[in-house]
Amino acid sequence: MLARVPLWGWYLLITGGLYAVYNPLGYSIWHLWNTRDPLALMPWNILLTMTVMFPLACVLWGVQRTMSTWGLAAVLTFLTVCMWAVLVVVPNLGSSLAFWAWVTPPLVAVVLTMGWQWPRIWRNATGAVTVDDPHTHSH
Repeated sequence: MLARVPLWGWYLLITGGLYAVYNPLGYSIWHLWNTRDPLALMPWNILLTMTVMFPLACVLWGVQRTMSTWGLAAVLTFLTVCMWAVLVVVPNLGSSLAFWAWVTPPLVAVVLTMGWQWPRIWRNATGAVTVDDPHTHSH
């Protein structure tokens, strides 16, 4: 069933998960733990945190396995340089913390979606198919 989710669907799911961790509106896991007494609703806080963090942890694990640590670092470095180039062109854009709070999750979601779905993207781009034949011995 998850194999039928299109690339843009994964992007939206991952972006939603990242905004659930933190967003400037105040409705996030970070605000849940830091703005109220966390002990008052501890079971609900833990349940909501696990509901959001477990899928994101699975995505991060899959991205790390697909891209390796060096590949992920290279992509994040490229993304950082692109953001830096935008800030050089429009210098006043980066002065707002709210701007970065809204812009960063979609950019990180691009990296995570590409890493999470890289085998599918590679297969579609190259036409390569992975075949496991138990009767063939590796030499």
